[in-house]
Formats: sequence, C-alpha cells, structure tokens
Amino acid sequence: MSEPFDPYYKWLGIAAKDQPPNCYRLLGIERFEEDPDVIANAADQRMGHVRTFQAGEHSAQSQQILSELARAKVELLNSQKKAGYDEALRAELQQPVVQAPVVQAPAVQTPVQTPVPTVPTPSIIAPAPVAVEPAPEEMSTAGCVVFLVDESTSMSARVAQGTKSKVESIATALNSLLNQLTYLPPSDGALVGYRGGGHIGCRWKGPLGGREFVPTDQLGDAPAAVEDRVRKIPGLGGFGVARQETIRFPVWYIPELGQRAPAAEAFRYCAELLSRRAAGGILDAKPPLVIHFVADLPADESLAEAVQPVAEWKTPLGHPLVFHVHLGSAARVPPTLYASTDAHLTEGPRREMFRASGELLPSMIDALRSVKVTVNAGARGMVYHGQMADLIRFFSVVKAYAMQAAPAPKPLPAPAPSPVPMPAAPVVTAPASPEPTPPSISADSANPPPLQSPPEPKPIPELETPPEPEAAAEPETLSEPVSEETKEPVTDAVAPEPVPEETSTTAPETPPPVESVSEETPEKAAPEETPSAETTAEAKPPEESTAEKSTPGGRVLVVLLLDRSVEAPQAEGPNVWLRVQQRGNEVLQEIVRKGGGQIDVSPIAYGGDSQGETEIASPLSGSLAEQLYVADTELVGGARRIEETTEQIPNGVGGLVSVTRKQPVFIDMPPAPATSPVTPFSAAAQVAECWTADHPDDALGVLVLHLTRGRFDPQQFDEAVASLANPDPAVGSPVLYHLVLTETPRRSVAYPAVPDEIADPAIRKLWEASDPLLGADALAAERPGLVTPESRGFVVNGKFDLLLPGLRHALAND
Repeated sequence: MSEPFDPYYKWLGIAAKDQPPNCYRLLGIERFEEDPDVIANAADQRMGHVRTFQAGEHSAQSQQILSELARAKVELLNSQKKAGYDEALRAELQQPVVQAPVVQAPAVQTPVQTPVPTVPTPSIIAPAPVAVEPAPEEMSTAGCVVFLVDESTSMSARVAQGTKSKVESIATALNSLLNQLTYLPPSDGALVGYRGGGHIGCRWKGPLGGREFVPTDQLGDAPAAVEDRVRKIPGLGGFGVARQETIRFPVWYIPELGQRAPAAEAFRYCAELLSRRAAGGILDAKPPLVIHFVADLPADESLAEAVQPVAEWKTPLGHPLVFHVHLGSAARVPPTLYASTDAHLTEGPRREMFRASGELLPSMIDALRSVKVTVNAGARGMVYHGQMADLIRFFSVVKAYAMQAAPAPKPLPAPAPSPVPMPAAPVVTAPASPEPTPPSISADSANPPPLQSPPEPKPIPELETPPEPEAAAEPETLSEPVSEETKEPVTDAVAPEPVPEETSTTAPETPPPVESVSEETPEKAAPEETPSAETTAEAKPPEESTAEKSTPGGRVLVVLLLDRSVEAPQAEGPNVWLRVQQRGNEVLQEIVRKGGGQIDVSPIAYGGDSQGETEIASPLSGSLAEQLYVADTELVGGARRIEETTEQIPNGVGGLVSVTRKQPVFIDMPPAPATSPVTPFSAAAQVAECWTADHPDDALGVLVLHLTRGRFDPQQFDEAVASLANPDPAVGSPVLYHLVLTETPRRSVAYPAVPDEIADPAIRKLWEASDPLLGADALAAERPGLVTPESRGFVVNGKFDLLLPGLRHALAND
C-alpha cells in the first residue's frame, strides 16, 4: 500500500514530526520573526508555490494549504494578535517533557509532544481508514457567497453624487472586491444576475463561463477582461488631486440590462443553486452569504416574501444570511444604513428591506466600525439609498465573512411565517484560538503590491486602510427626507453618527486659494483603500461648470435670504438656524465652484434685535460685507474663514481615497428672535432693482432663495412677497424659491407640483408663494420621478440641489 500523500512535507518540507506546524514553521521563517516584510514576502512566496498545484490531483489539499498560509500571514502581521500568539507559543515551548509510564523492561521513555499553538486548521493528511463525518471546522471551504444583481433598466439611473449609473458603480465595486477576495482565505463565489425574459443565471464570462460556484483563489487567473482605468492621485498632504495614472483593472462582472424580473424568481434560482452545491457533498464552515443588489422596491412585490426560498433553506450550520444593497439617485436623501430596529422606519421600502435582511455577525459589525461606520448591536445587513462610498464600505462585511475562520455556532430554527421572515443571524462566540481580524487586514497585515498588467500571473487587489471619518452626516435627524424613487419619508434613524468638525483657524484678510472651489471632482469621490499617500480618485473627468454648459453671455443675480429666527434664541445646543447656515454655506460654495463668472450673489441675513426691531446684515466679512452684491469669482474673498475638511470619495476602481479640501465658510452668525419678513423682502427687492439698473445690457434675471424655518404671520408674509413684485414688465419680478427647515419633525418634500404632501398650513403658504422651478422641462427628463414640468422651487427638510442646474437650463433656452 502506498503512503498517504503529505502536502506539508512534499510541498513545504515540513516533516511529520513538526506537524501540525506553527505559523512560523508553516511560512518557513525563524521563530518569533519581527520584520513584517520578511513575514509578508515568505507568505507570498509560499502561496505562489502552492498555487502551482491547484490544477492537479491534489487541488483540494492545495486550497486548504493556501487557506492556512493566508491565516498565518494575517495572524503574524497583526501586531496585537502576533503578541498574543507569541506569548502562547513561548509558554508551550517551555513546558517540561512528560514521560510515559514504564510498561516493560527495559524502560522506554516516550515524550508526549504537546502541539504548539497554530492557526486553527485541520490536518489534511489522509486519515486512517475510518469513516468519520468531518466536523464543521474540518470542512472543505471557508464558506460561499452569492452576489445577486438586479439587472433591470432602473439600474441605469445615475448614483447619488456620482457620474456613473447604479449598475456601473456596482460593477466597479464588485470587480474590485472579487480581486481582493483572491488574497483572502478561499471561499466559493457565485455571480448571479436577473432581468426579464427569463434571463436569470450565473454571469461568469470568459474562462469561467458556464460555471456556478468558483473558488475565490482561482479568480485571479481567469478575469473576463483586464481594462485600463484612470485614477487620480491626491496632492501633497492629501490636498486636492495632483495627477492621474493608468492602472490595469481586472473585470469579472460585465452587466447587461433589461426589463424588470420578480425578485422572488431570482431567489428561487439562488436556493436551487445552493441546493445543487450541497448535493455535491460540499460542506462549509459557516452558512452561505447572499448579497442582493436591488434597483428599487416595487410596490407590487414584497421583498420579505421574495427572499423566503433562500431564507428558509437550511444548512447544518444555520440558514443563509441575506443582505440587501440599494443605491439612491438623490443626494438630498440620506441613506438608511444597518438599521437595528424598524421603529423609526416608515412603512414602505425601508421597512420592507429591514424585514427582508438578516442580522450582521459580530465580526461584520467590527469590520464596519473599523471603516468608521456607526453600527448598533442587532444591526441588519441593509443599505437603502446609499452612495458609492456606502457600497464600498459595505463590502467590509463580505471580507469579514471571508476572514471568519471559526465555524458558526448552533443555527437558529427556521423562520416561522411572520411579518419579519428573515431569521436572525447566528451569533459567533469568541473562538478558542486566535481568529483573524476582519478586514482591518489593511493596516496591520501585508499589503499586496499594486495591480499588475496582464503578463503577470494575476492582478493584485486594491489595498485597504481604515478610511478617515467621513464628513458630518445630515443634521436633520428629526425630519423625514423623502426618497426620489419611492416618495417614502425617511427618518434615517440609523445613519452614521455625525463627526465633529475639526477646529478651524481664522483665514487671513485675503484668503488663500481654495482648492475645493477651484476644481470639481466627479463622484464626491471616495478614497482608495490604501495606506499610502498615493491614493486615487474618480476616473471620470470633472463635471462641467455652469459656464461651460450655458451659452448666453449675460448675468444672473441670486439673493440669498437667510432667516436667523429660532423658537428659543438663548437656549444652548443645536437649533434650526445651524441647519439654515449649513444649507446657505452649501449654496454659496456651489456658486463659487460652478458659477463660471455669470452669477452675482447678495446674501442677506435677518432676525429680531434686542429692541424687537428687524435687523438686516450681510453674513460676508471684510469689505465685501459693504457691497450690495458680489460676483461669484470674488465671493470667496468674503469668507469668514477657510476650513480644512477630509472627504472620502470613490476612486473609480472600487476603492476609497481620503482627500483634504479647503472649504470657505461664509455664514457664521448667532440665532435671533423672530421678526417680520416684510423688511428683508423689501431689502431684496431694492438690491434687485439696483443690480438691474447696473446691468442694463446683460441682466438675465433675479432669483431669490429664501431659507427659513417657515414660521410667519400670514398677513405679514403676504405683504413681504408682494414687496418683491416689479411693475415694470421689461424687468419682471424676481423668481422666488423656498427652502424650509423645520424645528419639529416634518415630512420631507422636494420640488412638488402640488401641495398634497404638505399638511402644515404655514408651510403650504410658502409653497403657494414659490415660483415654478426654472428648467423644469429639461430637469424632468434628467430626474424622472423627482421633477415634473410643473415642479416648483420648493424643498422641505432637504437640500436645494437643483438651483444651478435649473439656472443652467433656463439660460440655455433664453
């Protein structure tokens, strides 16, 4: 009888007496080696060598060895885990030799070897000929992930604050993730798409075409294509973008869109896929993970019911985990991320997605927290109305799943029919032996080299480092923004916690050049996950400025009326005026970036003074505060200060990059008591009259944007609006818009054509006084579902993000 094949000895030169090997012996380096480069290089060399045996008769054993090498690499490159591992290893090595009792003369002493601690892996040497069912920790793969992509035409909508469609953004991030998974412990992956006409199936192309599940460590050798992608490199100190570079980007998923197909059919297909895999005798160390990328949630289909074929399918270790990702198209609507309760979610898509989503494992929660996402205990795997950066951070969950080597605990029972059909995810207890840290492998573990060109064996994935905290979240936590796709109100009770602003310094009288206002990066790009300074930004060219898109040569005046009033001006803590200030600063910053020399601005702040009189003041600083209006090209000179902010922006190749920018702050004033709006509206009318007289040849019109909490005496408000009217038909009256930010929770409304969703009589009166949205016909074609040709310039508890786009269309048609 031939000897059983010993891969440790044949491939790595580790004799039977040294098995199971500790991490250092497994990598072939000195015990307690401290140099991370030595550790990383040794691991890469060993993994490269073992990969040469993947296609032979011992492919299963090569996969197991690769998994052990990957875990050893992570264990020794994580300083905290290495310290604990080394301490345990030294303790084991110092234990005295135990002698066996003497059974016959001559006495024979047999030392009983206590195995030193090692990466928790099974022995893969052929066992004695006894039929033993493998324990969970001895199963053949770490797990399996099914990526399920909705390929309906709804995916062609542009992602919020981005330049690409939803499906393009998903494809970029997904291909980047697949590339990264090739360097994590092996698991099986399936890539499934679904669209109308029965087009439901696996989407592997090229060398992998026709396969269902593919081991992740085989993906690197068989991409469907390798593309050239352009990414941007931040400037010195992380400020702005300094240069571009071209990299080689492997692609596995190439989407095609069609009519909508029911999600239930897609989940039935996934259940059949998992059943076929299980019927093949493949056992996993944890339940399957299904990630569903959905375009929208139609009212005629229950997502919670659609997932049942997968949710009720059971493995020896539990039910599959089903998570959902939805990307939004409106920047004004904050995302709902990883909700732990549906108490603050209104009936509609958000609550439906919550019911259909499983709970995150503890390791997944840790992974999200490591990339600065606020996640509560009991959080579910759901992202609704997310942006590109939210999608990239979500993939930390998948990497945590791949790194989770310990078997899942006892599964929960199958879900009973109920309004919440998804079973709770199994709770992973602390493992008995060191466990790889989820995707914080970026900073503490070996960093793979940059992506390689096709002649190399396989391209290397984007690296990761925990991103910087993202910009402060929407302050309107009490309001209910509404989704542009569904018109459902959003309370966003589980959105990421706001990050405090950095302490800023006062800018000199003549402010330095402001990078964020002199260049426009495409997708509020997100940083590539890499620890080096050479991180990247979105590959597409910057969005055109208003000047570039508009052909007329005239000018427009924008009057910004800022209502400083609050219910209790002397009270400490957050108030509605802080939100009004923030929105006003955002409008002015956008005008500086995109005005293109065609816009003059007159910001007017008003409120009551200590004597009960109306106080009107310019929020600008310096000499510009004395001017009636300021050109957009000069506006930054009136900033009260320049603040540095760090943004996380998608880089065009599925990663995130931290870019530091300088933002001008124009408005920073205390709140004030309420006052009549008549005087400030009359002041706006006088500015408009003077500006029009100063521009007899190039005046194209005046627009007044009123930012207010919406609390006025009805008669005074009517008088204020009437004061804007200009009897001269050659000049015309200013266009009046309203942005209302309420002190108490109110349903969010954006550009409504009718006031049906506005219940408050005072706010409805502001809608009645608002003019039609400029460029509404063109915007309706660009933003279907959000804008109609009859839309008005009116927003409640959101961002007025169509001010300049509407002006651009109006100017183009003038």
